[in-house]
Amino acid sequence: MIKTLYVRVVLTFMLALIVGVFAAFSVSGMLFQKEMEEVAFQDLSKLGQDLVRLRAGMPLPQFQQYLLSMHSLDTYQMQIFDSRGQTLLERGIDGRQMLHVEPDRVKRVLTGEQVRIIADNDDSGPIIGLPIDINGERQALFLQMSFGGSNVIGRFIIMVLIVVLAVGSLCFLVAARYIVLPVKKMTVATRRMAKGDFTTELRMKRKDEIGELAASFNYMAKELNQVEKMRQDFVSNVSHEIQSPLTSIFGFAKALKNNVVPEQQRERYLQIIMTESERLSRVSDNLLQLASLESEHHPVNMRAYSLDEQIRKVIVACEPQWQAKSLQMDLQLEAVTIIADEDMLSLVWMNLIGNSMKFTPDNGTITVVLSRQSKGIEVVISDTGIGIPEADLNRVFERFYKADRSRRRDGNGSGLGLAIVNKVMSLHNGTSALASVSGQGTKVTVTLPLIKG
Repeated sequence: MIKTLYVRVVLTFMLALIVGVFAAFSVSGMLFQKEMEEVAFQDLSKLGQDLVRLRAGMPLPQFQQYLLSMHSLDTYQMQIFDSRGQTLLERGIDGRQMLHVEPDRVKRVLTGEQVRIIADNDDSGPIIGLPIDINGERQALFLQMSFGGSNVIGRFIIMVLIVVLAVGSLCFLVAARYIVLPVKKMTVATRRMAKGDFTTELRMKRKDEIGELAASFNYMAKELNQVEKMRQDFVSNVSHEIQSPLTSIFGFAKALKNNVVPEQQRERYLQIIMTESERLSRVSDNLLQLASLESEHHPVNMRAYSLDEQIRKVIVACEPQWQAKSLQMDLQLEAVTIIADEDMLSLVWMNLIGNSMKFTPDNGTITVVLSRQSKGIEVVISDTGIGIPEADLNRVFERFYKADRSRRRDGNGSGLGLAIVNKVMSLHNGTSALASVSGQGTKVTVTLPLIKG
């Protein structure tokens, strides 16, 4: 069994080369033979006409003496028949069988017809028959050219064929390595990648299909490396988000159990345990929501409802939070009916408005504008909060990413809110864009397609 690509490529080429060369040799041989026969017939016809004129002008004995003196005719066989078909003259070639002509062909020439005959023997050349008119009597002249060197030509062609096959095979053995070597490198790189080394890179400057394959491989490796980093970050972030509240809960619960907490501090410790439990619950809920949204079988219940009323209800539900910080809520809501999944979009408004309330200082302002635009329905939520550094803007939609890198305990966010917003927008064929200036505030623009029900 052939196991390597190199051997398969070489054998395939050898087979194709042999078949192609033999096919070309056969076709060219037939064409060459036909061309030689045509040239031979032309030469025979010219020589025959000259011999006919000579025979018509001199007696037979003198013609025989002339033929014997002409050494240029040593490669030709000749026969002359009288009007009754009897042989008058024969001239052969030493060591060869005498020319044999069928009687019916002799009769055809005696009737005045010129005859062409292809010899059955490969070593024998073509034959031509010409009529001779002498003193009112018609005779027949048959002339044959010898192809005595045809075997030499055949052996020469075969030798050339063998040399072409040998040289072509050697050249392809070298060329095949050039073709197969990148594939071997790719195989080694693939095995390294299978072991978890996603930094593998193929360095090739080729512009052919192998080069395109190598470029695709490098792109795949880069993407897998990115996915691996995201996976590691995800595990690290999940561990941090879960471990931090658990550590607090365990520590304060242990202190309360061992009665090492003063009576006046017990209420405060219990409140911390409740706060951390709620934080842990929110992380778990957000993870479940995001996993559900990213599953292929998550149902999307599209129905028509009033989007402005939904946003008002979310603002009212959040009233305790924004009143506690004396925030001013500026609502500019155009009456809009939308066809969408109401529960999913409710997650979007809760996360975006919740972020604005969380990061806007006391007495700040949050503005919510809902309008119908030519490109669809647009919701803009802006605030006068602390803003986001420019270096963080491209990563705020990643899971668990937080611009406040200190991960303050009083920051109740899990870093999953904007990831959920981004996924919901994707499911609704919408977009979400964020613009922010550190220290001045943040503006989030959500655009949804206008679907007519």
